[in-house]
Amino acid sequence: MNPIKNVSINRGTNKDVIIFFVLEFILYISSNLAHPVTPTFFKQLELNDYMFGVAFATMAFATFLFSPFWGKVIRIISEKRVLAICAIGYSIGQYMFMTSSTELEIFIARMIGGLFSGGIFVGFLTYITYISSEQSKAKNIAILATIATLGGTVGYFLGGLIGNIDVRISFITQIIMLNIMGIFFGTILVKRKELEKIDRQNILKEINPFTAFFNIIPYLTSLLSLLFLISFLASFATTAFDQTFNYYLIDQLLFQPSYNGFIKAGVGLVSLFSTFICFKIIAKQKILSGLKVTFLCCSLSLAGVIGVDYLPIFLVIAFIYFACNAVYLPLVQNIASSFGDDRSSSIILAFYNATKSLGMIIGALVAGYIYDWNPKIPFIIACILFFICYISQRKYIKLSLNK
Repeated sequence: MNPIKNVSINRGTNKDVIIFFVLEFILYISSNLAHPVTPTFFKQLELNDYMFGVAFATMAFATFLFSPFWGKVIRIISEKRVLAICAIGYSIGQYMFMTSSTELEIFIARMIGGLFSGGIFVGFLTYITYISSEQSKAKNIAILATIATLGGTVGYFLGGLIGNIDVRISFITQIIMLNIMGIFFGTILVKRKELEKIDRQNILKEINPFTAFFNIIPYLTSLLSLLFLISFLASFATTAFDQTFNYYLIDQLLFQPSYNGFIKAGVGLVSLFSTFICFKIIAKQKILSGLKVTFLCCSLSLAGVIGVDYLPIFLVIAFIYFACNAVYLPLVQNIASSFGDDRSSSIILAFYNATKSLGMIIGALVAGYIYDWNPKIPFIIACILFFICYISQRKYIKLSLNK
């Protein structure tokens, strides 16, 4: 890969790593409790169909805008404080979302939610990179992604069940849990020792979210730029499919919110199986070629989803896609984390998260607005984009070999 050399030193014990993974798991349960009831929430408010995509894109835009900002702030106040602030801040955004009744109120709530969720994503990735040894880093990053999927699965499942009783109870449960997690993050996690000192007179300039984007320029290489492009395209494809799929189940197949939770539970089990595949790829040091094959499998499985209307087969092929999709994220994150040193890694990982969020923005907008034309067009777009990722990954491998 020829990344900038990373001189990561183990700054946490095995106990610290385990505690972090437990907290991460609970956080992802909390943050996903409202997702399965959101389509029903929009239906209750009698909003247009495009809102499911626009609302998600609004949140993703704020995540995109503020991810580099949080990467900078982490180096000033540490991951544990950023995670504490962002968990509580996200709960405020979700309360505003729950009490929204107009499109404008939803946009504002989603912007606030995205602002703080971006800090959570960046904080998790930089924290596990910071406390892991060089030998355990790749494995821990794969576990990080797996726990995110499993926690999200449990959150979807519980949120769907609770939502059958009352949609707002899912929101209230989420808000309470997020505040509790904020307290835990601020008191339990390891504090980064090498913090930057900034001139208080220039603090607004230092943490300006627009200025933060330019921090990546000194570290950009052809390899890193191509990796960011791949991250963007894969995120675009994933979001276009996921957002359409969740809404498709309720709008076209008339599933209840709990069914969304059951489907997501199945996805979690499939993703757990995919984790073992991921570990084997990492253990054999075949990350680049494994990622290439994974993108091709995602594209081919989506082609199957597009061509099938019979519900049982449609769901089986969709689960095959989810299994493939669960493999690519840990591999991309491993590659991203291999760039940079202790000073630059948080900036690079934050910008990686920004490119992923940009893909989420466009993927959600495309899914929301094109859905009305034909519900399966977003599936077609996702299929094509994953094939482009496959081609791009082949190019990345050639570039890495020539460096």
